[in-house]
Amino acid sequence: MKLDKKVNEMKDDSDFLVEWAVWGDLQSKSDLELILLRGHILIDKVLFIALNRKRFQNCDTFSFHSKVKAIETTMFFDKEKHEFIYMPLHELNNLRNKLAHEIDFTFRNGEFEKWSIKILKNLDGTKYTKFTRRTKIINSFSFLAKAILDLS
Repeated sequence: MKLDKKVNEMKDDSDFLVEWAVWGDLQSKSDLELILLRGHILIDKVLFIALNRKRFQNCDTFSFHSKVKAIETTMFFDKEKHEFIYMPLHELNNLRNKLAHEIDFTFRNGEFEKWSIKILKNLDGTKYTKFTRRTKIINSFSFLAKAILDLS
């Protein structure tokens, strides 16, 4: 994938563009299921960039879960942020798996929104729009992307 290679080669001072690109990709989506699926894919790409920067071999073949485990076991400078980040990544993967594998999965229980609020409270990022239920979730993906790249 040429795009992955080009994005990976970007300097750290350009990471804000990835944060903005994640938000930009999701902001036009209104369906929470689509936001979850697209957000999961985008975070997967960001994990690839972070692991590649840490010189992980063959991380392009890792599953999302394997990338999260690799992030979890890698030492990063900001230990507090690092310890916070991998739990929402596991939770994101669990939400995506529930959507994909449970026929009666619904967003009505507020699990997705609680996930996003936890991220918005604990991570920094650029707020691009007024917060609604949907835009909180979208911004949480961009905040998480920024935090992952900040670690690498």
